[in-house]
Amino acid sequence: MTHGALERLPAFFRAGLLQDATHLCRHYVGNLQVAGGDQVGGVQQAVGRVPASRMLDLGLTVVFDDLVGSVPEAGAWLRALEGALGLPTCSRMMAFVNAPGSGLTLHHDRYDQLLIQLEGTKTFRWRASGLEHPDLRCSHGDLPAAAFGASYADGFPPTPESVLADTHEVRLHPGSVLFLPGGTWHTTAKQDERAMSVAVIVEAPTAADLFLSCVAAQLEQLPAWRKRVYADPDLPALVAGLTPHLAELDLSLALATWQLRRSFTSDTQAPPTGIRWPRYIRLPYAKVSTHPTEDGEGLLVRVVCGAGTYVHADTTLGTFPEAGAVIEWIAGCIKAFAVSDLTAAFPEILEEEIDGLLDALGQARFIRPVPGGRRTAQQT
Repeated sequence: MTHGALERLPAFFRAGLLQDATHLCRHYVGNLQVAGGDQVGGVQQAVGRVPASRMLDLGLTVVFDDLVGSVPEAGAWLRALEGALGLPTCSRMMAFVNAPGSGLTLHHDRYDQLLIQLEGTKTFRWRASGLEHPDLRCSHGDLPAAAFGASYADGFPPTPESVLADTHEVRLHPGSVLFLPGGTWHTTAKQDERAMSVAVIVEAPTAADLFLSCVAAQLEQLPAWRKRVYADPDLPALVAGLTPHLAELDLSLALATWQLRRSFTSDTQAPPTGIRWPRYIRLPYAKVSTHPTEDGEGLLVRVVCGAGTYVHADTTLGTFPEAGAVIEWIAGCIKAFAVSDLTAAFPEILEEEIDGLLDALGQARFIRPVPGGRRTAQQT
């Protein structure tokens, strides 16, 4: 933990939405959680979009789920932090405002965090987990996570009191920054005064996450592994046949594959950029059109995704004039295509230009990388 003046932190931590708790409560637009209770037991519950000030008046702690959507500078700061840590996009920022007498009950979180105190003084009680790399959030009063048995098979604290008997205590002041490793037991219940803090949650993957992302990307391409099982499967035979497919795993793309798969189910998680994927597939919900720039020196590409559905994106890209023929080639594909086939079809275009175009079309969600395996597919 470090203490220092709030002014040493980036300006957005003390201006705009975060200038004080009152301003945050009045102007934040987004989902909230509320929490209440004491050190031993309490509740933390999502409540959607309700007036934050009223929740504070009830003596609760208010959790502001997503600051990045309301504080534009926070996104750039998080991307810089991820870059310094060697991570893809995987962090988020929340805020906590507690009424006097409230706070969070004893628990530990799944991910590493940075806690930044912005207003008021807060008493923070903590104890190291004693467990090596726990991969779950845990509170004695909550339904245990799926990973509880795996993480705590060798023993767990039987009661909140057994943890609280051996905690440390620190005082956080405006400008205090505390690194909180995942799995650290802590509580902020029963605070003396109103306070506001920000938590930066870094949802870095585990080694298992990376490996299993690569394996899943491979298995999902094998019909035998996609088959629904209505009786005992012959798994030994299936596993025995995996050896040549596992040998094709490109573990150098493990981090990118993990990030890519997260983007499939997120409206805010972008696919990774700057990756040389071996294969792509065109997405049928995306429509593309092109026209030259006014000076004739380039090409404007418009990608419209999911028009008429709940998913919608409209992206215009600027690129090199010869890209039109490349896009037409891709638009004619109804199966995954190998980048090597694409570059062979356009030997007059630099591979670096094609790589950049594929990257941009992937961000616009006209195409999607197909990780796993090295089988090639021809244009159809």
